[in-house]
Amino acid sequence: MGLSQLLTGNTSSMEGENRFSYLCLFPSVDKEVGPGLLERNLVSASCDSSDGLLRTLEELCDASGGLGVTVWGDRIPISHGLWPPDSSDVDIHRPLPPLDVLQNVFCGGEEFHHVFCVPPEHLDEVLSLFPQGRLTHIGFMTPREKGCRIQSSQDENCSLFFEQLGDTGFTHFSGRDGNCT
Repeated sequence: MGLSQLLTGNTSSMEGENRFSYLCLFPSVDKEVGPGLLERNLVSASCDSSDGLLRTLEELCDASGGLGVTVWGDRIPISHGLWPPDSSDVDIHRPLPPLDVLQNVFCGGEEFHHVFCVPPEHLDEVLSLFPQGRLTHIGFMTPREKGCRIQSSQDENCSLFFEQLGDTGFTHFSGRDGNCT
């Protein structure tokens, strides 16, 4: 979202919706969480989400050698102004945010957060180590045949596969001629 604002010149102020531009230009990373988890040997994998959360999750699945992932779309922290909308004519109690919001959240990148894979036996300990808001449990790894999907934490029948979002984020060196995209 912030990169889109910067590319279109929509940066008249860094308040309101333009705060996304500010976050893109001046990212903030919690520098205690990663080392704290690594020192205690509580994570099995980690990756930053600067190329997009979907791209990061796909890379973690590929690196695992055979896992898929289910992400609870209604548990992803979403900046106010993106969702819920300020408009009163939108049902904010739906199981998942609308597709355009999910595309911004999952494919946008530039927010510089870390994604950690935590073995189930360590999950309670990890969540107790850091106050609410510093870590968010957003899903779980699955067998590859279940795919990579986003679903509601309230209704497992309300889901979509990553492919339904279209472009999944930034890809380094993806051009056939070796150019960055």
